[in-house]
Amino acid sequence: MHIQNPRLLSLIACGLLIGTWTSAAHADHEQRIARLQKLLDRLPHAQTVVSAAVMSLPDGKMIYERNADRVLIPASNQKIIPGAVALAKLGVAHSFDTRLALDGDDLILIGGGDPSLGDSKLADERGGRSTDVFEQWASILTQRGITTIKGDIVVEDQIFEQPWVHPSWEESDLTKWYAAPVGGLNFNDNCIEITLRPTTPGQLVRFEVFPPSAWIRIDNRCKTASKNKPWIHRPSSAPLYQLRGRCNRKSELKSVSVPDPGIFTGEVLKAVLKSHGIDVRGEVRRAAPVPQTHATNSHGREILAVHSTPLADVLRRALGDSQNLFAECLIKSLSVRPASDGRPGKAGSWQAGGAVALETIRGWGIDTSGMVIADGSGLSRDNRASARQIVQILRHVYMDSDGGSLFMDSLSLNATRGTLRKRMKDIPGRVMAKTGYMRGVRSLSGYVRASPKAWYAFSVLFNEIPGGTAPYNRIHDDVCRTLVGPKSVAAE
Repeated sequence: MHIQNPRLLSLIACGLLIGTWTSAAHADHEQRIARLQKLLDRLPHAQTVVSAAVMSLPDGKMIYERNADRVLIPASNQKIIPGAVALAKLGVAHSFDTRLALDGDDLILIGGGDPSLGDSKLADERGGRSTDVFEQWASILTQRGITTIKGDIVVEDQIFEQPWVHPSWEESDLTKWYAAPVGGLNFNDNCIEITLRPTTPGQLVRFEVFPPSAWIRIDNRCKTASKNKPWIHRPSSAPLYQLRGRCNRKSELKSVSVPDPGIFTGEVLKAVLKSHGIDVRGEVRRAAPVPQTHATNSHGREILAVHSTPLADVLRRALGDSQNLFAECLIKSLSVRPASDGRPGKAGSWQAGGAVALETIRGWGIDTSGMVIADGSGLSRDNRASARQIVQILRHVYMDSDGGSLFMDSLSLNATRGTLRKRMKDIPGRVMAKTGYMRGVRSLSGYVRASPKAWYAFSVLFNEIPGGTAPYNRIHDDVCRTLVGPKSVAAE
């Protein structure tokens, strides 16, 4: 048959091309699914349990599932929940404010649940030091001619309820930096760092404590010797730390948590004021244990300074760097209710914050059956979530014109930043995700950019791993490579 109509010829050619492209795309899609099946069919341990889901974006079509509705321990993938809900409930423009006020002879430190005050990483990024905020406040007092505080430094941190540590966290973790207490006032991630320097063989080492505080007590029995095995321990709920072992060179010990974040913050402020020649004659004490908010705390007082931290900074540390304290402050902040029109305020808590998060997620049309929000960081083994629930949350955030880009920019980026900075260097900048790890658990959930117009939300949770979990990192990486495309998949 001879066709002379050029327009018709063009349409036929176009149709053939579309058909060819559609067939190729379908084949590529099937290859990805087949490889995902293969990757999750041959796990290193037969008893390992997996929940996995992959969704195309923005249409929300689920392209791969394996036990997608089975709720498992998500480890740090739990942080996705308070991060997503905080954007919805607190708003992109939210900030965490810490106030310094005068009330008669007392200096009042009013906490707003900011986890970042004195955070060393944020301070480094700004070219400053952890104590910069308190240094600035000391200058404000000096400029006003205030060189003596006749009363006390009063800590008002009741914006969050006690306890400061979650009841389901493992006791052996509680002095570690990643299980630091969560207060309405926090400083330096609620940890201290100690630097050791050897002296004469057989003699005690010298030590320096940061941040400075007369409240911290050190029982030093670490001696200078030929070997270098120093260690530190806080044996009780008192701010007493034991230095033990041997030391032969300058050594920076791992961060150790403090027992009371609010008093610790007040004591560091007192030490900084003293270094600026400001005499605090009273003590550091906590205000009456009545739930309060800024609205009630600020009434009748002279506010001297306000330090504000944007939500963006908190999200970046919580999601990208997996800093537990930041995620915990987010989940507690969800249930804070400011006082207004004579109605008393309500302090934030883990239980109430978790309830707000569940209600919000259900409001997004997501089935929360089996989901448990015990804490915000994922440190609790009581948390539960399924891969389907996580990818549905990720899609909801992706579709949010206000908070979606902020959320995605806060996640770690492979071969670039955060906890994925050393992974998948063969496909740099294609995976934005939250890592997760605890004994017997590995998880990875987030987004993959296959092309400028092809995005996926994915979640792969592994539980009941009997031995080392490192092989599951490699599986996660290969899942991401598969979603990016066949050319990026490492040869088997």
